[in-house]
Amino acid sequence: MRQVAALYAQTLDDPVIVAAVNDIEMLATNLSRKIWQKIAILQSSLRTEAQPSGPSL
Repeated sequence: MRQVAALYAQTLDDPVIVAAVNDIEMLATNLSRKIWQKIAILQSSLRTEAQPSGPSL
């Protein structure tokens, strides 16, 4: 999505369009970052739950 918006904006000098493309890029980047953060949290949580507990006293 970001690449399509960037390619489209390259041919235009309209500041409103350039701002919109920048907003789309920022939204897509932030969404991607949040998705990867959630994946990392889930993987960490699953590893913690899968570890056997030590001997109980």
